Formats: sequence, C-alpha cells, structure tokens
Amino acid sequence: DNIDNTPKNWWSGNKKNNTRPETGAGATSEFLKQYDAYYMGSDEKVIYLTFDEGSNLTYTKEIADVLYKNDVRATFFFCGNFIKDNPDLMKQLVEQGHSVGNHGYHHLAMHEYANRDNFDKFKEEIFKVEEVFYEITGVEMDKVYREPRGEYSERDLAILKAMGYK
Repeated sequence: DNIDNTPKNWWSGNKKNNTRPETGAGATSEFLKQYDAYYMGSDEKVIYLTFDEGSNLTYTKEIADVLYKNDVRATFFFCGNFIKDNPDLMKQLVEQGHSVGNHGYHHLAMHEYANRDNFDKFKEEIFKVEEVFYEITGVEMDKVYREPRGEYSERDLAILKAMGYK
C-alpha cells in the first residue's frame, strides 16, 4: 500500500521535426524501466506490431491472415472472454508464431483493484486469462501485459512486475 496508486494514462505527444513523441502522463522511460515496463522501444529502427482486442469486435482474424501471408509476426493482447470465445483463432496465432499477451480478463481499470481489499480480484483478472489460454492452446501465455483502457498506476506496475510480467 505504500506505492502510489494514482491512475495515469498512456498517451503520445505529437511528433514534431521527425523526432520521437514524448512518453505520456509523466511516464518517463526511466520511471517505467524500474517496473520492466516499456512505452517505446529503443532508437533502433524496428517496427513492433502490437494489437489489442479490448473486448470489442475486431479484425484480429483478418489481421492474422495478412500477417501470415507476409511472414510477419506480431504481439496480440487479449481479454479472457475473447480467448475463450475464439479457441481456433488462439491456436492459429500460436501455430503461426505470434506472441499472445495478457489484457486482463474483463478489461478493467486495474489500478482500482491494486489494493488490499481488492487484491484477489486483481490476481484473478491476470491468472484467469493465463489459465483459459493454456486450457485452449496447451501453451503458456507470454508474460507480456498491456494495461486495459490505457490506465495504470505505479502500484499495479509493481504488482505485475512481481507476477513476472513486462
């Protein structure tokens, strides 16, 4: 409870003069690094493709098909119900070599559960996604996590790091 639980949001400032955008909401690279969290990659010219389903209807299947046709890999972040409702797609992503990460089971603002009274709910939101993914694919989910709603707190970053997530 001694770690700040003030909610913050990910955002990107406008890119000007061909420079990289600033990281958002006071989340400097140095701040994030202490929690194995990243907002952007290094200055190396590499493209990281990431997609999150966010508990909405998506084009994930179509995206996966295009990536497969072009021999490209990406990281997909899913909520639990989406994984549960799309077992064939989950198996396809694993077979095609994509990384699948955790996006919380119900797409909740996790900082609201990063406290003593709601900690069991916090853990359930993370571990239940892992369990459903493993039951469907037989493969452990990659220990990468994207905050639902783009909301986070220093406390939930600390908890996720302790759970082995980046």
